[in-house]
Amino acid sequence: MSGLLALGVVVGIIGAIATWVFLAIPLGLQIWAAVIGLAVFFHAGGKDVGLKTAIIGTLFGAIIAWIALIVLTVLPVAATLGVPLGAALVVFVSIVVMVLAASVPAFAAIPVTLYGYAGVIAYALLAGKLGPALLAPSLVENPLLSVGVSMVAGALLGFVAQKIVGLISK
Repeated sequence: MSGLLALGVVVGIIGAIATWVFLAIPLGLQIWAAVIGLAVFFHAGGKDVGLKTAIIGTLFGAIIAWIALIVLTVLPVAATLGVPLGAALVVFVSIVVMVLAASVPAFAAIPVTLYGYAGVIAYALLAGKLGPALLAPSLVENPLLSVGVSMVAGALLGFVAQKIVGLISK
């Protein structure tokens, strides 16, 4: 089997199984975030380095987003400045922090950190997981935990898929 066909079949099977597990077992995992984690793994070159980059980078971006959301919705920033100005300032500061952190080799893949950041922000806003939900110790309620764990799971699934493809392709 050619490498590309093997990759398609293996990732398709793993994706189907992951979708079933994520939807059938209500743990609060997000299949879309796992797909992002899987894509980041391959985009970052796969293998050990791709896994490391995907996990560290997406989690770093997710944590920065989570902190930004706490500053905006738990602390009185939005109430004091108004949502548009408060959100703009928090986004500005948090993105500057992520870009400056790229001087540290573990955080050098700026797009990867932005995927984690965007995932947490999007899920929190679209699912209404703001304010106290940001501090919940549950995968179901806390967007950092839900999206972060899902992206790590996706990266790990990509790693497994790549290993299987290596075994079955010519």
